Amino acid sequence: MSNVAIYGSCVSRDAFSFRANEHVVVGYFARSSWISQDAPSVPCPDRMTDSLSGFAARTVRDDVEKLVISKIVKASPDVVVIDLIDERFALVPGLGTWLTLSAYLQETAFGVGLVKSNDLLRPLTDERSRRFSDAVSRLTHRLHKSLPNTVWVIHRAFYATKVLSTGGGRGFTDTQIDVAKNMNRTLARWYDQLEVALGATVIEVPGELVVADPDHRWGLDHFHYIGQYYDLFIDRLDSIANGRW
Repeated sequence: MSNVAIYGSCVSRDAFSFRANEHVVVGYFARSSWISQDAPSVPCPDRMTDSLSGFAARTVRDDVEKLVISKIVKASPDVVVIDLIDERFALVPGLGTWLTLSAYLQETAFGVGLVKSNDLLRPLTDERSRRFSDAVSRLTHRLHKSLPNTVWVIHRAFYATKVLSTGGGRGFTDTQIDVAKNMNRTLARWYDQLEVALGATVIEVPGELVVADPDHRWGLDHFHYIGQYYDLFIDRLDSIANGRW
């Protein structure tokens, strides 16, 4: 049995609930960019998250106050699984720091005013890539120093461009597929940087299984995969955790 922390998105978290497995998830940290976590910590304003549920409120507070790295360290996991799908969100300056403009933040009264900001830092820009690279350099140094015996696993998750055919006729539009391909090119570069910085083991599920499931519990999206994807991911994580990789 291994204690696992996740810094990423549902693409990693969903795998652990797909089937019985030997891992215990001791922390799940989502909806917060590496750039945001590397930015100055500020207090989350009183009542800012009152409109949100428990998980959503926590992710917004973790993002504003930059708590993800310290919480991972406190959990002292055997394994940390990292994916970058939540880097899809734009970043925006606010409260004297960078904030991840997640769907949860946009549900708050404060976040509503940020959506139309002229200063949005979107994923597919050179400036975003530069800031991501700087953040990875600094944060991975903190993680290595604080957790010298932890196993680092990068889940190289990508946007699916194909949808499982179930006879319902639902699929991605040509525009959505183009966006997905552009995101995947950027994600590939960022995963490469993270792998080098962490000295991590990589899990990348074969492309033929990177298929979106229209009947996924969270609905159809580029990163809501078919069951075989999660099954293979857990098999490979089992091997890593047991020293067989």
